[in-house]
Amino acid sequence: MNLAFVFSLVALLCYAALLILVVRRGLHIRVHQVFALYLTSMLIGQIAACVVSLSQSTVRVLFWYRISIATTFAQLILFFFIARIQVRIHVSRLNTILAMVAFTSVVTLLYTDQGLFLAHIHRHPVTGLLVPDFGILLIPIAVMSYTFLGLGIAALVQAFRSAASDSERNRLRYLIISIVISLLGTMANLFPALVGYPVDVAGNIISAMLLSYAILRYQLLDITLVVRRGLAYSILTVGLATIYLLSIWLFERFVRSVLGPGALLIPIILAMSAAVLMQPWRDRAQAWVDRLLFREKYDSRRMLQELSKSTATIIDLEALGRMMLSELCRSMRLERAALLLREESSGALFVAAEQGLEGPVSELRLTRSHPVVQWLQNSDRPLHVREVETAPQFHSLWGDEQEVLKRLGAQLLVPLLVKNELVGILAVGPKLTGEMHSGEEELTLSTLANQTAVAVENAHLFATTKARVAELTTLQDIAVRLVAARSLPLVLRVVVERGVELLHADEAHIALWDPANNRMGTHCGATADGQPCDLSETSAANLPIEMAARYDKPMVIGDMWMQAAIAPSLAREGRARAIAAYPLSRENTPVGVLAVIHNRAHNFAEDELRLLGMLCDVATLAIDNAQLLESEQAKRKLADTLREVAGVIGSTLMSDVLLELILEQLQKVVDYDGAAIMLLRNNQLEVSSVRGLPRDYLNVGRTLPLGQFPLFTDIIRERRPIMSGDTTRDERWHIGVADLPLRASIGVPLLVHDQVRGILVMGKSEPSHYTPDDLQNVVAFANQAAIAIENARLYEETIQEKRKTETILRESFSGIVFTDVDLRIVTFNTGAETITGFAAEDVIGRPLPEVLGASIVAPSSPLGRVMATGERVPPQETVIQAASGVRDILQGTAALHDSNQTLFGYLISFADITRLKEVDRLKTDIVANVSHELRTPLASIKAYTELLLDNIEGEDRDMRDQFLSVIDREADRLAELISELLDLSRMEAGRFEVRKVRLKLSQLVSDVLQLLDVQRKSRGLTLRADMPDDLPDIVADREMALIILKNLLGNAIKFSRPGDEVLLVLRPTPEHLLLQVVDHGIGIPEDAIPHLFQKFYRVRSTTESGIEGTGLGLVLTKQAVEAHGGTIEVTSQVGKGTTFTVRLPWQ
Repeated sequence: MNLAFVFSLVALLCYAALLILVVRRGLHIRVHQVFALYLTSMLIGQIAACVVSLSQSTVRVLFWYRISIATTFAQLILFFFIARIQVRIHVSRLNTILAMVAFTSVVTLLYTDQGLFLAHIHRHPVTGLLVPDFGILLIPIAVMSYTFLGLGIAALVQAFRSAASDSERNRLRYLIISIVISLLGTMANLFPALVGYPVDVAGNIISAMLLSYAILRYQLLDITLVVRRGLAYSILTVGLATIYLLSIWLFERFVRSVLGPGALLIPIILAMSAAVLMQPWRDRAQAWVDRLLFREKYDSRRMLQELSKSTATIIDLEALGRMMLSELCRSMRLERAALLLREESSGALFVAAEQGLEGPVSELRLTRSHPVVQWLQNSDRPLHVREVETAPQFHSLWGDEQEVLKRLGAQLLVPLLVKNELVGILAVGPKLTGEMHSGEEELTLSTLANQTAVAVENAHLFATTKARVAELTTLQDIAVRLVAARSLPLVLRVVVERGVELLHADEAHIALWDPANNRMGTHCGATADGQPCDLSETSAANLPIEMAARYDKPMVIGDMWMQAAIAPSLAREGRARAIAAYPLSRENTPVGVLAVIHNRAHNFAEDELRLLGMLCDVATLAIDNAQLLESEQAKRKLADTLREVAGVIGSTLMSDVLLELILEQLQKVVDYDGAAIMLLRNNQLEVSSVRGLPRDYLNVGRTLPLGQFPLFTDIIRERRPIMSGDTTRDERWHIGVADLPLRASIGVPLLVHDQVRGILVMGKSEPSHYTPDDLQNVVAFANQAAIAIENARLYEETIQEKRKTETILRESFSGIVFTDVDLRIVTFNTGAETITGFAAEDVIGRPLPEVLGASIVAPSSPLGRVMATGERVPPQETVIQAASGVRDILQGTAALHDSNQTLFGYLISFADITRLKEVDRLKTDIVANVSHELRTPLASIKAYTELLLDNIEGEDRDMRDQFLSVIDREADRLAELISELLDLSRMEAGRFEVRKVRLKLSQLVSDVLQLLDVQRKSRGLTLRADMPDDLPDIVADREMALIILKNLLGNAIKFSRPGDEVLLVLRPTPEHLLLQVVDHGIGIPEDAIPHLFQKFYRVRSTTESGIEGTGLGLVLTKQAVEAHGGTIEVTSQVGKGTTFTVRLPWQ
């Protein structure tokens, strides 16, 4: 048994074991079939090698050498087929025929050889084996053999260069190395020195093992890793061996010379120490080799260490993805990489972070049902994209699923698993160097993926918490903004904008429910870029919004295109694709609907719907607050408007002006095209004011019987407002008022103390214009208007009553004074002015005692008694201070109280009884004077008559005549006195009839002078008349003219001294006759002049001097002058005389 046989036997056993392994793996794959043939040929060749190693017969050795050469040629041909099949190059029928022809030719040449190929056999001088000598045919057979080998190697090299993955390159690298080793072993036979050694057998063993590993194993060791580790260990081994052997040798030499045979223990100790001390040097050597020869592997390992530290500290998902991909692409020199993470809502995998991908990647999705996702979920190793192309389970990929993988551009998909649950995928692209990913790199990526999966899960938890915090912050921000947004439009705007932002939607819409019209009303919408938008009437989104409002239930549709309840044409018409509509309600009362819309199909996650529900709650509260604020502001504005309106319509109490102002101010409260006010009078409506309506139909002043107008009758009878959205559909408008050009109307009764005073009717030309708020505003306005109209009516009635009262007060002869509780004058009527002589404007506001004297408030006065007792007292005579002096009055006083019996003033009424009191005094004076004046002549007459009766005179005739003349004179005096009294009585009673006739003044004067001649002579006076000759006639009453001249001249004679002259002067003026009587008598005191024309008044000096008189002459004279429309004046000086001047009109 020699060394060659041992090697051949080992090779035989190896090939047999490999063949059994291939057969057990299955021969259903073509490459396994060809490789089984390849191993079979190698097994036959090794059998031949074993026989050759043991044989000593040259003939037998030659036979088995031919078999060995034939199997070697077959191996090269089969390698050609293996290489082409492995790299997926089609093996044509022609290739198969050529290979068979070549093999047949070689076999034929071998067994028909005449020494041209195998020249002879000789024994190797060193190994003792029988080895052949080759002839001339070796060259063509070698050329054919290496041609097949070269074609196989060329196919492998070409495939290696175009390999899409590192694993594929690594596999091809194994195949190339195996065939190179086999080739080197075969070429050893060409060197005579090596022919006897089993170099080719050793090479074939190594080559077969590498081929088996490359073909049968799915996950291959990185050959570069093997070389790297081998090189590191080789360097370390050589270094250690050198140091160890050198140390052993030196110490052996040194110690042996010193210690002798016991020195063997020292090398053993040194060897153990060296083994321990050299470990750090081994690590440094390994690091140096890695850094110098395997830089990428070194960087990958460092990257894994750095990322292991970083992933443990970074919990932000986005930052983690960016950092990991950036470091991964830098360390492993990748063109691109992406991190796909699971979407909680749908379970789909989306691109969370990317490095080097082209175009938008936000829409890239790997659904949960994607075959690649399913494969990675059930596997614990990376997936090569090459496997996706060849594995049968991936043949069902849809076009869009393949497009996603293509856009990712990944060569390797590494699963991220947490508790056997796929949470993400690490998509690794090709290297910048074009090399495939090695097994060690795949292991590194798997390790990184495992660490990343945990970090992703932590980051996901952090992101979820952060998102929740962000959501709560956003909701808080929304709440703050909604609180700050006081107006309803701004609130709606904030809600839709934040709804888009919070739910990452394309649009958001909010619509408020209009209960009056039982449909959606106010609407607000916003897009993702903040622009306002609206939903068309034909949009399919209106249906779920309407349903959510009507049924008070959320409506969530992920894809309206697939919704059976929505017509396909309608669903595809608008831009909305997915919608979530949530109702806004308050205590089961619909408020509106908030809807978020996506323009593509979208499965709403529970978190999204929860956020939408929370936003709806906040929005409902904000809308309620805004509506309440808006309502409050509207009420406040209405109140301000009504207050302003009240001020305007309260500025006048004139009915006509007021009604015009009411219709004018109504426009400020509620808009209208036409309006009218009709007041109820005598069970009929009277059109009192019209604005904006045809006046030929509703003209002011027209009366409308209630029975002919059902609409107006209902308003008055029911005492409530009536609003009509469309008058053309209201039967009450068809009778009586159908011609009014109004489509929407409001009719409101004007109520005062629950009594209808009229109605207010208004309207617009467009239907359904008015809202319930408008109706309430009109009712509030109508209440104020009714009060204003009632005030105007009461004012007019009050004015009329006041005018009556003022007329009564003004025309009343009695004085009426009204004071407040402080006795300040408030009212002072004309009668009071006449009686007191004070003007009302001078005394109003002044204290009563200051004006009428303190006696007016004396305790015994009527006012004093009323103030003391508070009770009404009967009229009482008293005196007051007037402008002309003290006046006698008959005073009545009453205390005035309001409905609460509160004193608010005093009413003082009085009549002037000064004249009556004067008359009473005059009557007394008259009685006294008349009695005196009558008694004197009567006494004289009686005395002289008694003397005559007693016959005192006897027969004395002269005495008797004297007695009779006295009686005659006193009788004339008595007759004159009685005549004067009768004339005065007639004049004062107005019974004296003025009979004017044309009088010649000269004749009149002559007659008067003749009548007074006896009296003149008795006084010894001169009486002279001074008048022009051409004095015109005067038209006057002759009797009164005689009274004037007789009384004035008689008084002048009576009060002149003997010897004086009395002058009568008559002068004509254009308007009057000037008559003057001038005497030079005793004169009249100045203080007596104002009383000269009072009845029975006589100057004291005349009385004392014994001058007789009745005191009626001047009174009669003045009455006669004034009866003719003239005037009389007096000028006098005591002791010098008196002048009476009379002016009488000519007619």
